[in-house]
Amino acid sequence: MDLAAVLALTAALWQALPHGDTVWDLLETVAPFAFTEPMNTGGTVTGVPLFAGSEASSWTQTTFRLGIADVTDPGTGGRPLLYPDLSLVDHIRLTTAGTDLRSGTPGPLITLVPKAGGATWHRTVAVAFSPSPFQAEGSSATPPKARLSALGRAQADAGGPLTTRTHLFATAAGTSSSHVEQHDAFTLPGDVLSFAAHPTFELGGNRHADLSTWLQQTKTAFPGRALLRDRNADATQLYGGISGSWRSGVERLVEVSAAYAATRLTPGPPPAAARGTVDRVLDDPVEVLADITGGSRSRGSIAATFETGTRVHLSSGVSLAGAGMHASPFGTGLIGETVDGLPARAWDYGLAGEVHRSETAATAYASAQAQLIDTLEIDGGLRLEHVAGSAHGAPAGIAWTSLEPRLVLHYARGPFSGFIGARRYHPALTLSTLANGDPAGLSGRSYLWTDRNGDGQVQPDEVGALVSLAGPGSPTPGFSTIDPAIKRPHIDELQVAIDFHIKPWVSLRFSGASHKGGDLIGRFDTGVPFDAYSVRYQFDPGLNLGGPEDDQMLPVYSRPPATFGADRYVLQTIPNVKSTYGGLYVAVLFEKSPRWHLLAAATALHSYAPAAFRGHLPSENDELVVGDSYSDPNANTYSEGRTLFDRGYGLKVATAYNAPHRFTLAAVGRYADGQNFARLVVVPDLPQGPDIVRAYANGKSKFTFTATLDLRVQKMMTWGGRDVALGLESYNLTNLRNEVEEVVVTGPLWRQPTYTQPPRVIRLTVSTSF
Repeated sequence: MDLAAVLALTAALWQALPHGDTVWDLLETVAPFAFTEPMNTGGTVTGVPLFAGSEASSWTQTTFRLGIADVTDPGTGGRPLLYPDLSLVDHIRLTTAGTDLRSGTPGPLITLVPKAGGATWHRTVAVAFSPSPFQAEGSSATPPKARLSALGRAQADAGGPLTTRTHLFATAAGTSSSHVEQHDAFTLPGDVLSFAAHPTFELGGNRHADLSTWLQQTKTAFPGRALLRDRNADATQLYGGISGSWRSGVERLVEVSAAYAATRLTPGPPPAAARGTVDRVLDDPVEVLADITGGSRSRGSIAATFETGTRVHLSSGVSLAGAGMHASPFGTGLIGETVDGLPARAWDYGLAGEVHRSETAATAYASAQAQLIDTLEIDGGLRLEHVAGSAHGAPAGIAWTSLEPRLVLHYARGPFSGFIGARRYHPALTLSTLANGDPAGLSGRSYLWTDRNGDGQVQPDEVGALVSLAGPGSPTPGFSTIDPAIKRPHIDELQVAIDFHIKPWVSLRFSGASHKGGDLIGRFDTGVPFDAYSVRYQFDPGLNLGGPEDDQMLPVYSRPPATFGADRYVLQTIPNVKSTYGGLYVAVLFEKSPRWHLLAAATALHSYAPAAFRGHLPSENDELVVGDSYSDPNANTYSEGRTLFDRGYGLKVATAYNAPHRFTLAAVGRYADGQNFARLVVVPDLPQGPDIVRAYANGKSKFTFTATLDLRVQKMMTWGGRDVALGLESYNLTNLRNEVEEVVVTGPLWRQPTYTQPPRVIRLTVSTSF
């Protein structure tokens, strides 16, 4: 069973399934082995770029393509340089493992195939409403992580021939929504405007060309608002781009493509917005939040591919890509940091100037596919890539040249088919990695903080002794550097799959994938290495709080005051640390008649890798994010564990039935184990200020599982000579309130729920085509 074909088929049922408005929603709904974060029940957090992962992969390595053009954000990776509104997309191809040699990243490849105009003109107008009185509010005792207040959406598109050889598809969509997050007493916006056009050209002689353009704007909560004194802060993000391709031939296919995509984030507050206080247990790390400022990121590429052959199919290609980013300083004043409510440190921290970073990548690949015997086919190839990047004014950057072999054996006989494949990948070089050594990058100082007046905000007379000089930026030469001998991380993949056509209308797939990574990179404090700390041991009950079998003496590291301010940083390869992730999967597809479809898929995942920071958030529990795990020994304790998108066990079931009298019934059920986390121990009496230490690795504890049942009922009517579809959708129909976060700090409130999953959303839809 080709899962890419399954998804393409399921996409044809979008009007039946309760699918939301974005590609992320559709992936979460029907992609068998993919997960997104945060949960976006019925468009609760519309406009917000989500994190996506599969098979416990790093979210930074998820790749997005529009057609054949790479539109992945080069800043952090993992998210696209467009807002993936479904109004743009005809169908989606998702590859979670075994990607071809065009792509080099070890995460899921999400290809958005744009809608195209047909032989006759076809127009669609659709609206959707989620009125406020229809929406569940969740529990007042344990509030939801986010809940929808209200949503309205309108979409119009048209496609058809301009001439006998030229066709056009154009679309416009707008969404206005508001939602409440956590304990906020105010609503946050979630507004989207999206325009796109896709002309296609038949040039004769088996030559074709197409062009895609898009312009979009979102208005959402400012993603770095936790760093501001006024957390009711919004931001506007613009997306725009153009991509085109030219194809010629059938047996000998030549394709040339080019693309440019860009995005710009503009915070709603002024650049001098006052900074507030963050809690190290509840919020993202200060380093992560301070890196979210106004600025832009862009990517441009040109590529050519060639395919030929019948008995031996040859494929080759070359590409050249460039990416860049700009960021401006944002926010003024000292930043307060508490640790589970205890005043700990005051930070004078931020960008030292205007940031400019860029990178280029040149790639060439070749592969061959041949039939060995009637039942066995071999597919092998090699990819060569050279990538180089640097920050403006930095004395050194990063340059890597890598080889990636791929070998796959395919087997098919009767109702059975399958394959076994192996491949090496190299994670993308993100521009955020080049912050190390950047003269204008994040840098500053941290100080001890005593909140004398108890107002939770830092005043100048409350600032104590200097504790550390912080990077990763390098305001003075040599303070933060990149090791010239740094190696490129790599991941080796082994994938096996068996497909079985039980009957013509029942397909079954068993598959498994294993990934092993090495040469991971981390930031080390060479000025204050781990052995400069003094260590003491304190009693901790381990995982089983009620039994003595895993009691331990937990190491706690004290930084001697003599080392305060002696920090120096180097980004280098982490010695003797590996990562592993992967799992087992089963998927079944029923298509007994055109009226009824059923897709069910189950996963069992496992991972083991170092986390970037202490915590369970996407910015923290990821092995390819650079954090403080190798510059602070208290962050290094139990740093290796299970990662963000390792959800253990998952299940998805999607079904649609076209009933008599033009009724359609569809439902989607989803189950996923809760996020991995570790119990944290607060140490209040360290010379460097209060801090936290893991009592065990991430994944020894999980939050409660999440589950939703989504339902859609649609009735097709004829009114005024036109078909009109009326729909009623309910997301999280049972209004399940399982917790998605709990108290993670040792104490009497340990494991008390703090936030639940988004509550039920009800939506009305109306659409007509003509």
